[in-house]
Amino acid sequence: MVGFHLSFDPPSYRSCMMVLQDVVRRHGRFPDTIVVDNGADFRSDAFRRACELHGVNLRSLAPRVQPVSDRAFTRIHELLAERGAGTPVNLMELGKAVGAEMSRG
Repeated sequence: MVGFHLSFDPPSYRSCMMVLQDVVRRHGRFPDTIVVDNGADFRSDAFRRACELHGVNLRSLAPRVQPVSDRAFTRIHELLAERGAGTPVNLMELGKAVGAEMSRG
């Protein structure tokens, strides 16, 4: 992962731009290539134009391919939902547990 944006808002063009801003802040340049799933936020004309303007090669995954990161975020969401609102969470332990699950397949 080279950048991220954390928000309570649903995925959108704006969240994509915030991730790109974080990538540039961290690494001082735009990535050469971005691989995306086929979510609506990545299919927007504005996102595609922004990538084109900055020389970013945009590649889409096959429609039914779910990256490991999607499965990991889904699992994290499930584990947090099981704990209930307001329950303290050790994020390092949660990350290690999910990582172990992902490596087992």
